[in-house]
Amino acid sequence: MKRSLVLLPIGLAVAGSCNFGQVCTANIAPGILVTIVDSATGSPIFDTVRVVATHGSYADTAIVPPPAMSGPVIAWLAEERPGFYRVEARAPGYRPWTSPLLHVEQGDCHVRTVEVTARLAP
Repeated sequence: MKRSLVLLPIGLAVAGSCNFGQVCTANIAPGILVTIVDSATGSPIFDTVRVVATHGSYADTAIVPPPAMSGPVIAWLAEERPGFYRVEARAPGYRPWTSPLLHVEQGDCHVRTVEVTARLAP
C-alpha cells in the first residue's frame, strides 16, 4: 500500500470523526497490531519480517526490520480501516504464520485496534 500524508486543519479532522460532545484526537489508530515472536523461545525474531493484512482486494504490508535490542517486534497495519482481515507473517528460516479471521470494528472516533501475536515456527 502506498502511503501519503494528508494534512487537515485539526478542527476539521476532529469534528469530522466524532459524535456530538465527544472529544476525539487527530491521531491515527492501527486496525491491527501484530507482535512477532519465535514460537519455540517466545523471543523476538532477529531478522526482517514481512507481514500482510488482507481484506478483499485491499492489502497492507509492513516490512519489520530486526529489533536493535531484545524488545518486541511489532507490525502496525490497516490504519483506520474497519473490516475482516487475514494476516500472514513470514521471516527467513521460519514457516509462514496465518491468523484466523480478525474483525476490526469502527469505534466512536477511531477503529478498535485488534492485537494478535504471530508465533512463527522455525
